[in-house]
Formats: sequence, structure tokens, C-alpha cells
Amino acid sequence: MVTEGMLAHRREIDRKKREWRREQEFLREEATEGWGRVWRIVAVVLVVIGLGYGYWQIQSVYQNRWPMTYVWLVMVVTLGAGITWILWFTTKSDM
Repeated sequence: MVTEGMLAHRREIDRKKREWRREQEFLREEATEGWGRVWRIVAVVLVVIGLGYGYWQIQSVYQNRWPMTYVWLVMVVTLGAGITWILWFTTKSDM
């Protein structure tokens, strides 16, 4: 024999379980987003360090007399990165 009080108690327990699952899912999504941000920052720092190291290596070999191929390559990569960033920034969905 199930009374109305027992059913209400069961509904309350189920509601608390659903709220707990929702909260856990929210915390999991927040943690995933945070780690994604950390890894993006680490990637940007590594790219900047790599570019600086590459520049330093070329500069140590050629001083201020770079071959024209390297000059054009640096200009094309810089322009491409700028255009890519502009396209990414103007089309991102959270604006």
C-alpha cells in the first residue's frame, strides 16, 4: 500500500537526484571549457616561442642580409595569419 506521502517523498528524492545530475553536468562542462582555454593559451605561447626561435636562428645566420625567399615567406605567412584571424574573428558565433 503506497500513500500519497510516500509518493511525494519519492518525487522529492527524484527531483533532488535530477538537480544533482544537472549540477554535475554543468561543473563538467565548465571544467572542460576551462581546460580548453588553458590548452589554447599554451598553444599560442608555444607558437610565439617557436616563431621567435626561428627568427633568432635565421637572424644569427644571416644578420640583416636575409635571402629574398625568406623575406617573402615571412611576409606571406604574416599576411595569411592576419587574414585568417580577421575571418575567424568576424565569423565567430559568440558575438
